[in-house]
Amino acid sequence: VKAQEYRYQNIYQSGYYRLKKDSYEIDESVPFTEWDMGFDFYAPQTFQDASGRYILIGWMGIPDADYTNIPSVKDGWQHTLTLARELSVNEKGKVTQMPLKEYEALRDEEIAEKDGTYICETAQLICPSIGDKDVCITIDRSLNLRYDGKEKVMELFFDPEAESEDAANGCGRRIRKAKLDALSDLTVYLDRSALEVYVNGGETVFSTRFYTAGREHEIVLSPGVDARVFALKGFEIRM
Repeated sequence: VKAQEYRYQNIYQSGYYRLKKDSYEIDESVPFTEWDMGFDFYAPQTFQDASGRYILIGWMGIPDADYTNIPSVKDGWQHTLTLARELSVNEKGKVTQMPLKEYEALRDEEIAEKDGTYICETAQLICPSIGDKDVCITIDRSLNLRYDGKEKVMELFFDPEAESEDAANGCGRRIRKAKLDALSDLTVYLDRSALEVYVNGGETVFSTRFYTAGREHEIVLSPGVDARVFALKGFEIRM
């Protein structure tokens, strides 16, 4: 699909059509919608669990992309899976994705801000009430989440001039954009090589891989943005 400024920015597009109620016909009034606006989302799978929830898991990696995962390939691996996301339809009729509630059990201590900066290895960052104003969240000095309140555009942006051995390195990833109606809240999950950003209760999502040499991340929020940041414990998947 030919790339546009705010749509189809990756090589391959993973998304969905809405169907008309009680039929298998596509609702032509609702356009094809991408699941994820970031760099790394592919081949999603869905299932329904025993409690009736619809759950989606995607592959964090894009084939044939013009960016790479050299740091992990050197260690003998690449790609990973996204967090499991519960699918819902909100009061505006939009399909939303949010990480399963069970992930909240992984919260460890709350991280205190020091001189406008949060230091962590892994984290859940929650900005519950932003108020549709300009926002910038910078991770490891070169990975940026930026929202322009006038243009209503959210960007996930790697600054090539700031990338270095100890800063966030996108390995060729540069920028992804999404148009919003407004910005009300953000939830961010961050670990050693993956970032997932859930905007407006999961109406819009950005996922990306990135790499830094150090174990700890440095998160800087623009002034006036209220946030809570929790360290996260790891978990083991047994097959």
